[in-house]
Amino acid sequence: MSLNTSKNTKEFPIDQTREVGRWLGVSKIYADVVTYKILTVKGRIIHRADAIPWTEEERKDPKKMKLLDEFDETTLVTSE
Repeated sequence: MSLNTSKNTKEFPIDQTREVGRWLGVSKIYADVVTYKILTVKGRIIHRADAIPWTEEERKDPKKMKLLDEFDETTLVTSE
């Protein structure tokens, strides 16, 4: 999955800065908006409402799959 890291939310989803991350589940902290726990490439757990699942086309792309494999090999959980 990926998440929008753009600082300019007015342009979302037109100008998306996307990063690889892992969806860990629904966040229990923020009850007023549906948010998700996301594991970042730096090993941090963040809470976001704008997680974007990979499309079937992206899952078939060898470059995208390499990014995901590298993410899995190098990411360590550091804190929540």
